[in-house]
Amino acid sequence: MAASFVLHGTLNRELFLEPSFSGEMFVIYGKVEPFVKEVREKMQSPNIFGNVEKLIATSPGAVERLKQTQERMAMIRKAAQPAKAA
Repeated sequence: MAASFVLHGTLNRELFLEPSFSGEMFVIYGKVEPFVKEVREKMQSPNIFGNVEKLIATSPGAVERLKQTQERMAMIRKAAQPAKAA
């Protein structure tokens, strides 16, 4: 919903994209993004995550931030694997 506010000018884009303000959006979308096409098909909802996707695609630096978030999540998952094996 907040991404929609930004896209429609209700909420300032720069303020919203402050890491301390929108970090959760990047983490959640970072987890879903590799599967978003499948999620849309299975949920029969072609627009799910559409506003988040559009906001990230049209905001300077946001695509790189998403990539960095996904890389950090992958490192965390990798680091947690040995702990699971023990």
